[in-house]
Amino acid sequence: MTRVLDSPPTPHRVLSLKAAVVFTCIVVAGSVGLGHLHRRQVAATVHHLKKTADDAVDAGRAEDAIRALELYLTFRGDPDAVRTLAILLDDSAPDEETRKTAWMMMDEILLDHPEDAELRLRQVRLALKLQHLPDAESHLTLLRKQRPDDPDVFRLSGLVAARMERPEKAEAFLRRAIRLGTDQADTWTVLAMLLEDRHASEAEVESLLREACDRSGTPESICTLAVWLKQRGRLRKSLQEVRAGVSMFPDHEPLNTLLLDLVQDMPASDITAADRTFVVGHLREQSRQHPDRNALRLLAAHALWWNGQQDQAMQTLQSGLPGDGDSWDLHAALTDYLVRLKRPEAARDVFASIPRMKPNAAHWWFLQGRVQMGFDRWRQAMESLERALGFAAADSRLRQQIVLCEAICCRKRGHSLEAVEACRSVLQSDPDSLEARLGLAAAWLESGHIDRAIAVYRQMPEEDGVAPLLASLLIQNILEQPPLKRRWNEVERLLDDLDSPVRDESQRIVLQADLLFAQGHPARALDRLDQAVLDRPGDHLIRAARRKILEDREGSLLDFMRQTTERTPNSLEAHITALRLLGHRGDLEDALAWLDRLRRSGKNSASRTRRPITAARAAEAAAADLEQSGLSEIAAALRQDSLNSWRQAAEQSADCWPDLAGGMARQRGVNAVRDILGQLPPDLDGAVRAQCWLEAVRNTTAEHAVFRQEAGRVLRHLTETDSVNPEVKKAYAEYLIQSGRMQDALKVFRGVLMQAADDVHSLARCAWILAMQGESLQEADRLSVRAAVLAPEDPDVLTVRGLVLAASRVPEQSLSVLRSMAPEQRSGPSRVCEAWALWQTGRSDAAARLIRTVCHHHRPDLWTPADQKLLNDMKARVRSSDESGLKRL
Repeated sequence: MTRVLDSPPTPHRVLSLKAAVVFTCIVVAGSVGLGHLHRRQVAATVHHLKKTADDAVDAGRAEDAIRALELYLTFRGDPDAVRTLAILLDDSAPDEETRKTAWMMMDEILLDHPEDAELRLRQVRLALKLQHLPDAESHLTLLRKQRPDDPDVFRLSGLVAARMERPEKAEAFLRRAIRLGTDQADTWTVLAMLLEDRHASEAEVESLLREACDRSGTPESICTLAVWLKQRGRLRKSLQEVRAGVSMFPDHEPLNTLLLDLVQDMPASDITAADRTFVVGHLREQSRQHPDRNALRLLAAHALWWNGQQDQAMQTLQSGLPGDGDSWDLHAALTDYLVRLKRPEAARDVFASIPRMKPNAAHWWFLQGRVQMGFDRWRQAMESLERALGFAAADSRLRQQIVLCEAICCRKRGHSLEAVEACRSVLQSDPDSLEARLGLAAAWLESGHIDRAIAVYRQMPEEDGVAPLLASLLIQNILEQPPLKRRWNEVERLLDDLDSPVRDESQRIVLQADLLFAQGHPARALDRLDQAVLDRPGDHLIRAARRKILEDREGSLLDFMRQTTERTPNSLEAHITALRLLGHRGDLEDALAWLDRLRRSGKNSASRTRRPITAARAAEAAAADLEQSGLSEIAAALRQDSLNSWRQAAEQSADCWPDLAGGMARQRGVNAVRDILGQLPPDLDGAVRAQCWLEAVRNTTAEHAVFRQEAGRVLRHLTETDSVNPEVKKAYAEYLIQSGRMQDALKVFRGVLMQAADDVHSLARCAWILAMQGESLQEADRLSVRAAVLAPEDPDVLTVRGLVLAASRVPEQSLSVLRSMAPEQRSGPSRVCEAWALWQTGRSDAAARLIRTVCHHHRPDLWTPADQKLLNDMKARVRSSDESGLKRL
């Protein structure tokens, strides 16, 4: 037992204990060292990430900076880094989710740092993008206290208030932003829209938009002004603004797009050669300077196509393909052009290179359908278009184009009603689609529903090509109505020379002739074409229309005129037309026989008196046309026949002596009319005798001064010998007007009114003289109103009323009165008065066109001196606005 207790400890146990202690020390030391090393490594990593982020921010590499900051923030909570990351996310913001993330991060920072005004301002802008308007309003309430002199704070306050439909607040904030010196264009733009909603004047709104351009000087502000002008129909002014804009920002795509849109929307007649040269030249130059920008190349190609330079348009597209062979837009546009040019094989070849580019499926199938349409493969095209429709996004522009192409296919296959439904579906989503409206009208027309096609075309008469088609359809449709239900007012407005939407003048003239024929005025229709041939000698369309009527190879028109005169023997229009047709055919004997039958066709004393008068007037009118056409022999024979008819009429009715005297003065001159006046029956009524002398004076010129003086002595003598007869006095007063003695005429007419206060002619003449002299316009107004009450449909009275209103500087009322008359009632002086009223309203171009028409279609040398003077005054007034048209008149 003792040996056991005294024995020494074994070496194994001592060694294990030491090892444990050493091991423990080593482990502890290693752990401490490793921890220290790890901390050093983490610190280095964090530092590296922070430096990487800072370097990326400085270099403008936002994506690299965002990735580095996100990793950095997993190691360390750094408010400044969070702020930087939020700003970077806001600036990049590729999608809605990224914006929301930035919004939440900024919100957290602002809770801890409410004094950070810069971040709060950024948060407001982000709130506007996310439509968080109440949040934006709350932030702006604080910012207005923090930054009471910051224009951007009040600008944003105005934008938010406007979106929240608080116009009064919005206007106040925006006006304060302007006072504080903002240079952001949307300040004035939104303010202008607010004022427009409150029915402010266009001048005030335009002034604000112009101020936006002046203050900000951005292409966006110019676009806004130009679009605003365009929406109000001021296309020329809008074009001027855009031209000025592209001179400062030549490659700005929205401005260049607007430039092309404007000229494409303008009527062709309003576009000058200089406009075309500028638009095409500018866009081509920008395409050359920026060959890598397909948008500019496409605009240049579209401009060339619009200008009729189809080959150059396609070359422009083709020149971009080597540098960008994978461009879907270039290939698609080129394919479309080739289809339009009816070159389907070439279109198919271009299209064949598209599949390798992997375009959008809807676009690909749509273009395949277009190529098949070029080959007239309507069923296959429909199948491709149906596939395209399956891929197209709802309410997209492409979807509309697909449906409209389907409508064309339906029409071509004879399914017009299906085409109607297709166009209607487009109009439901886009009521302003011009293509859909045109397609709908065409579909109705092809299905036989002319009235429905007319209803659609009526909605867009200003569009190129619509107005002439609408006028033609209206004429056709109205002729199918019973005579008592025919209304021509709409067609007359469409074809009005002054404001017609039919821009092509030749087309308008031919349609005017068609209208006159349809209204039963064939002679006036021929007059219109005859004068147009003189005015436009090289116009093949007008010559063809006139030749078609005058040649009348089958005699159908002449037969129709014969049937018309059998029903209505006194139809002057029908007799004039028949004589002109016979004259142009060289059938003088038939023409004279026609007149002879007319004179002998009366069945009673009244008709036997009227028929020679009708024959005389028809022969004289037909002779004037044939003389202009170079058929002088036939014209002379008809004039002689007209005098014979006037003689026969005078023998049967004493009231026809003035007509004989006037006709003799026009055709044979002073000596011949002296003979007629010497043959007047001794017992002829004094009023008729006076009228004979007056008609002789009216149909001679001032060169025959001796004869006119003689006529004046005779008329004065007649007033003395028959002083109680107002008609004799009025004839003498008219003579005084022809002699330029206006004040003497006024005294005579006033004397007549003392005898007969309601004499309409004297009332109108007194008002006319006062208006012509510009004196006592109040009296002139009173007299003209009284005359109009007594004879509301008398064209002479209405002409005087219009003149008085024009002289009184009430042009719109004057135009209303003058245009209330039927065209056939309008005299040359009434149209001069209308030109005066138009000139007063600032429409000098329209006034110039009207004056030019008057000079071509009337005989001003037979007017009164006062009417001639007004015509000359108007020619002088409008000459500067239409020098080329008036310098020869």
